[in-house]
Amino acid sequence: MGRDRVKKILSRSRFTVLFMIAIIDYDMGNLRSVQKAFLKAGGEAIVTSCKSKISKADKIVLPGVGA
Repeated sequence: MGRDRVKKILSRSRFTVLFMIAIIDYDMGNLRSVQKAFLKAGGEAIVTSCKSKISKADKIVLPGVGA
């Protein structure tokens, strides 16, 4: 889903897109739940392993297991 489309969808809801977040997909864990949390907080979040998408992101998340 493109950035403009996400902004259009979210602008009609109660949320406002603040920034684009790349969640690095390294084939481990439930990354969709991380993505949904960021979307609810107002960010456009994508799960990707694509270097070009990661470099274009405003913020980058490398999910891991907390202690």
